[in-house]
Amino acid sequence: MSQVPQNIRAIVSQALEKRAAEGTPVPQESGPRIPGKALVPVLNTLLTSEFVAIHQYTGHYAILKNFGYEKLAKYVLEHLNDERRHTDMLAYRIAFLGGTPEISAALDASLGMTVPQMFANDLAKEEGAVTAYNDSVVEAVNAKDTVTREMLESICKDEDHHIDEITTYQGQIEQMGLGQFLVTQL
Repeated sequence: MSQVPQNIRAIVSQALEKRAAEGTPVPQESGPRIPGKALVPVLNTLLTSEFVAIHQYTGHYAILKNFGYEKLAKYVLEHLNDERRHTDMLAYRIAFLGGTPEISAALDASLGMTVPQMFANDLAKEEGAVTAYNDSVVEAVNAKDTVTREMLESICKDEDHHIDEITTYQGQIEQMGLGQFLVTQL
């Protein structure tokens, strides 16, 4: 876990201690008030995965821009922005459920140095994300948390769309050859 959440916990703890010393009522934890509170660890795992995707897409975007593949870079930037939006959604939901958004320092982004490697690495991440989101939807259903379930389904649809786009590009490379494909991406 990064330093930011620990600092936040320390600040909140100090504020609660100050309130108690002043005789101001301190809110007590009374167990899950919101059905999905038990989902916070699952959501934090998904949040970490989204940060990994952001790192990976950021690297691929930079490499593609450097190669001069403007159209492909724009496509990767759109995915990058989707992943950023997903982190926002997950972090806000975690906070709403009473948890602390956590960011793991161990990011296992897999950068490709060629376009086919990038697509292969991105496809693997997206397929893993779809599996994780589908599993998390089941957990949200079991927790009777419709709002979290709907959010997870929405993100899963985005990830599934990313898979469709990646496999379409891979098919184009297979049909026209890498050189011809890359010419179309200038």
